[in-house]
Amino acid sequence: MAVVPISVNVRELGVMRGAHPVPADDIRVNFIIAIDIRRMDPISGHSTPFSPFQLLSFRLSILQDQDRLRQVLDPKFAGVGIDTSSVAYNAMVQEIMERGLGAARRRVDVESRCRSVFLGCAIRAVLMGTDTDRDAPLTTALAESESEFERENYGMVAAREASIEKMLERVEVRAGDETCVVCLNQLDVGLEAARMPCSHCFHGDCIQKWLSQSHYCPICRFEIPTNQI
Repeated sequence: MAVVPISVNVRELGVMRGAHPVPADDIRVNFIIAIDIRRMDPISGHSTPFSPFQLLSFRLSILQDQDRLRQVLDPKFAGVGIDTSSVAYNAMVQEIMERGLGAARRRVDVESRCRSVFLGCAIRAVLMGTDTDRDAPLTTALAESESEFERENYGMVAAREASIEKMLERVEVRAGDETCVVCLNQLDVGLEAARMPCSHCFHGDCIQKWLSQSHYCPICRFEIPTNQI
């Protein structure tokens, strides 16, 4: 069985601004990836959806180096069954790299205080069983309606404001090796940080801004309630 990517669409979802100008190398790219996998029936040509969701966060410089980008992407895609050695996958990675870097650079050019860029990536893929299955009409999968993640802005739903206030705990940073993954800066010992119910800690303003765009923990995807829940 092999999962074959057939299309990829990358677009900008938003930005997180800092109080001061941020060097381009320090800008964080937050990738919201929706993988719309269609299980193809080789006889009828019909498909059923299976949509795993991934949230990746890394420095902008990763998008400039395909080898380093592959180190980030390959384990995630292999985990949902995509053949990372296939020609189709290699082409998809190149597409993600070029489109993602282009979108991020356009935003950096106009936002000197840009700290994080949010990018959405919708991927269509087909689950094939054997080589003969590859004769099933791929146009069937391509003709399916857009995936639920894409229609709902790639899962980027803001957390309910009251839930943020209730569920974020103010704590004193005690360890000297903790890093806020939103801004990539160290959490200084003795200063106050915000801890989510999943125990992950961040700068208070960083996680507040993050949760105003996405209700998931940027590390483990713990969910904060939204107005839609």
